[in-house]
Amino acid sequence: MEKQWKKIAATSRSIIKLVKEYAVIGLFRWKKQIASGLIVISVLLLLTLINTLMPHNSAWLQGKWFSQSVNYSFKPGNEAFTSWTIKCRNKVALKQAKVAVNSTKKCVVMTDDGNNIEYHATRTGRKQLELKIVRDGQSDQLIELSKK
Repeated sequence: MEKQWKKIAATSRSIIKLVKEYAVIGLFRWKKQIASGLIVISVLLLLTLINTLMPHNSAWLQGKWFSQSVNYSFKPGNEAFTSWTIKCRNKVALKQAKVAVNSTKKCVVMTDDGNNIEYHATRTGRKQLELKIVRDGQSDQLIELSKK
């Protein structure tokens, strides 16, 4: 009888050892998946945070923009890109145009002090923009421009 108990004890120890090994292996696989999931979530949160904290920088607008019939140039008046000089056919269209509060990263709205002319520059591609000129609340012109 004592021999049988020793065999049962040895067998149960080996079973417990096997269960522990399979549990550790299973847990290790879950840890990999959990760690991978946490890394992906962390990266997404970091990108969202960076996107949220970045100012609406309109530096992309700087330079000369052309279409077949007209050319515009945008020159920043300060380092913060909040004041602009806009030239059309090398003549000043707006001097000291201010970036409006309703601007976004892709659509920069600039207005003069009298607020009767607005320039809506919408980035449509890396070197393309759509310029909408609004006079007294009415859309006056829509021009497709590209940068060379």
